[in-house]
Amino acid sequence: MKTLEQLHDEQDKLPKIHAQVEQELKKIPGVIAVGIGFKQTQGEKTDTISFIVYVQEKKDLNDLTPEQIIPKEIQGVKTDVVKVSSASTATTNLPDKSKHRPIKGGIQIGNGIKDSTGLYHFGTLGCFATLNSDNSVVGLSNQHVMFAAGGHGESGGTHNGSKMGQPEYYESCCCDCDLIGTIINGVRDGVIDGAICTLNSDVDKVNEIEEIGVVAGAAPSVNVGGIDTPVRVGDPVKKRGRTTGLMTGTVESINFPITIDGTLFTGQIHVTPDDPTKRFFDHGDSGSVLVNSTNQVAGLLAFFPNATGTTDPDGTGVANKIQEVMTRLSISIPTGAFPASGGSGVGTIRRTSFNRPFNPVTEESPAKIIHEFERRLNNSPQGKLMLDLYYKHRIEIRDMINSYRPATISWHRNQGPAFLACIEKSIKNPGLIIEKQLNGIYMETLMNSMKSIFLTHGSISLMDDINSYSAMLMKFVLSSDSAENAIENITIFN
Repeated sequence: MKTLEQLHDEQDKLPKIHAQVEQELKKIPGVIAVGIGFKQTQGEKTDTISFIVYVQEKKDLNDLTPEQIIPKEIQGVKTDVVKVSSASTATTNLPDKSKHRPIKGGIQIGNGIKDSTGLYHFGTLGCFATLNSDNSVVGLSNQHVMFAAGGHGESGGTHNGSKMGQPEYYESCCCDCDLIGTIINGVRDGVIDGAICTLNSDVDKVNEIEEIGVVAGAAPSVNVGGIDTPVRVGDPVKKRGRTTGLMTGTVESINFPITIDGTLFTGQIHVTPDDPTKRFFDHGDSGSVLVNSTNQVAGLLAFFPNATGTTDPDGTGVANKIQEVMTRLSISIPTGAFPASGGSGVGTIRRTSFNRPFNPVTEESPAKIIHEFERRLNNSPQGKLMLDLYYKHRIEIRDMINSYRPATISWHRNQGPAFLACIEKSIKNPGLIIEKQLNGIYMETLMNSMKSIFLTHGSISLMDDINSYSAMLMKFVLSSDSAENAIENITIFN
């Protein structure tokens, strides 16, 4: 295999004829696009840089007229004929549900909107950007992630104004929970699949990507054979997604075309994994950004080609060029760490953000009161354990209560909403007693009933933690007369 320097040199010397070549070859019926990438011979990738001619269907030479045959070489550049891929988008409900504060790129986000089958869909916050209009910081991901209301999201603007959360947004009886911002723009036009959301001032953020580090801005464009691109064929790249985590890969081709939901996307970057036994891109990774070796953002990952005859990922990933994303969304990618002021730097960890109207008992807002309660819990090992367990399993428990009929019935029959409201009121008003019996139902009955259901139908992780910690948690909850009393007594529970 040629060195990266040799590959770069070969591409830099390509004649700048891509536009003419593509225009001429697209006159042949069935030719979709022309890219630049590695030529394959008998199914094996070579290190020869070629014009890749993407066609609707590959045909036997005997079925073609002389005018329809792709020449093997054009102005000294080899050609390769490849069938255009169909693709799927990648939002899903998979198990990475970690909460991150401060927020950064490479972590899960969700808008809390169910699709027609009752499922929530999650994707990845790729990185931060700044609006060209006023330099305010926004979050960048895919349109089909932020706008998700179905398996592939909506193509229109019907969800502008929807709320975004990390790890997801949801409403409780008195708050907007884990809210980080509001969707303000989305584009899905055959070139990019991108969207941005505002970021609330009370949400701490750092200009980093989880497991990768500080973002060094956007990768500059170079011209390869007449194609403006932020990466060359053969370049090493990486991404961090909420499903597959940190993965490294290699740019396979540029100007890659792919069909998704009947729409042809052109001008894309195609990446293959360095480890062929793993997937570079999978369900839930949508919205992660493609990063080069110097931590510059080169693309916004949006699709995976389908494995032959399936709708499953083939292991590779397809990214929009970052220059196209920035142009269409009127954004820039910031360089280096955010300043420490204004909620942009590393600050106090906040687990919940509240924006809904509330008539507080004290002069403090509900957000500050609950944030202070969590901070005090987090000061002890026992309290930190309880908070970690809560955020680890909260989404699964909520989904079971909302969607699994036995859990729904037990929760409501045993006064779950009423007990939860009583606890929340006690947190906001430290002197308020937490009732252990409501409408003839004891809190212990509720907890034992839900425990039984979760042990039977929950995930392995949830069942393991219930078996390990349920006795301690039940003793703690049932012996605490108020939220303030719970804080005072937390250290006695082991």
